[in-house]
Amino acid sequence: MPDVKVDTWGGGKFNVYEAGKGPVIMLVHPSPGSSQSWAPLLPLVEEHFSVCAPDLLGHGKSEARPEVASAQEHGASLERLCRVLGLTQAFYLAGAGFGAKVAVELALRKPKLIRGLLLLGLPKPDPKLKVRTIAASEEEAPERLVELMLKLRTAA
Repeated sequence: MPDVKVDTWGGGKFNVYEAGKGPVIMLVHPSPGSSQSWAPLLPLVEEHFSVCAPDLLGHGKSEARPEVASAQEHGASLERLCRVLGLTQAFYLAGAGFGAKVAVELALRKPKLIRGLLLLGLPKPDPKLKVRTIAASEEEAPERLVELMLKLRTAA
């Protein structure tokens, strides 16, 4: 996996997997876990999207930051990562488990930055979300998850 190290200048050092072609989709992994959690899905997703899959702070190969523990704090750290990566155009966002909560937080903080949101393992999306949202089970087959990601894309 092509990983890059990204320093957010005081906001933590992230390990980020980047590959693929097409519009950007950020994949936020469950906890415990890392961007490797998405490995079975990546070959399928990379055919349709440019994947940006960070290890959340304190997970995988990213820097441990004890002060970053809640979904809100991780959402703020991803907001900073987006600025450093130059993600200024709206992109797609998918999260699983705790990563879905972090994805919701980022979407609430920056709704204009998110073109569509796929939440895996959350019983009900936050009613305050202002972006197109699809909720699904974390148990979906990889092909079905890619189908849902493409559904977000066609609806945007």
